[in-house]
Amino acid sequence: MSAKFSLSEQLGRLEGWRAAWAWAVMATLGLRLGLGAVMASTWLIIKPRLAPGLLNNPNVYGVLEIPTTSPGDAFLGVWVRWDAVHHLNLAALGYENVSTGDSVFYPLFALLTRVFACLLGGDLILASLIVATLATCAALAGLYRLADSAFGPCSARWSVLVLASFPTAVFLVAPFTESLFLALTIGAGAGLMVMRGA
Repeated sequence: MSAKFSLSEQLGRLEGWRAAWAWAVMATLGLRLGLGAVMASTWLIIKPRLAPGLLNNPNVYGVLEIPTTSPGDAFLGVWVRWDAVHHLNLAALGYENVSTGDSVFYPLFALLTRVFACLLGGDLILASLIVATLATCAALAGLYRLADSAFGPCSARWSVLVLASFPTAVFLVAPFTESLFLALTIGAGAGLMVMRGA
């Protein structure tokens, strides 16, 4: 008998929350690293073709300091697009000092980003990526437990893998609220199942 086990054998032996967190962490890291590599390489190809004044434009990015030199722009700045700009400006300024359009966003993601930014020396972009990554991991772990309790471990594994590989999973690791919303929604569903004794 060999003392070594393959990773799939080791994961197959885990049960309950240990299995849920193991699968969630693996899927989240795969998503973060895979999409990070795709986004970074795409950015390095596209950036030279952009107009010079487009980056760090205060009309687009507000008070955010966007990394403009490699590798920071390829690994951090590339994620600051669309709603991420609004969330990060809310984290930096709060609701009093932003435009009316920014007031439609709920405060929890911005608040958590601000807390993590304080711990990271004020880096809002990195903080928002950490919040999104942790929320994705929590959502996938909760999904695993829900699917495991209802359909068994094989279905739980497939549920996590399908969600993590779905094309819109990019929004789970981007600095958007989707991962936090999903984690809280799945947590609420799991709480209801516990309360009902299922």
